Amino acid sequence: MNKIIAYDGDTRHVRVTRREARKIFNHGAPVVFCPSKLYPFGGFRPSCMVQNSDAWPDFDCAVRNFEWYNCTHETGYYPAFYVARAKP
Repeated sequence: MNKIIAYDGDTRHVRVTRREARKIFNHGAPVVFCPSKLYPFGGFRPSCMVQNSDAWPDFDCAVRNFEWYNCTHETGYYPAFYVARAKP
């Protein structure tokens, strides 16, 4: 997997695998979902930040819903996952 770093203002987000994103989500930290062909913090803000809560108790359910409504042939067929990390 490519190491991709995206910035949202001063916050640094690093792309992670689905397995890592599931672990982080289950621990209660927010995960950013974005279609694979798009930049997560671009002009149109194609991404969404999802956190483990009553609305999204299950990671796989959140991913399926995101794929159904946001992933197409133009934006990419699968989501990319980003998490906030401190600057090195």
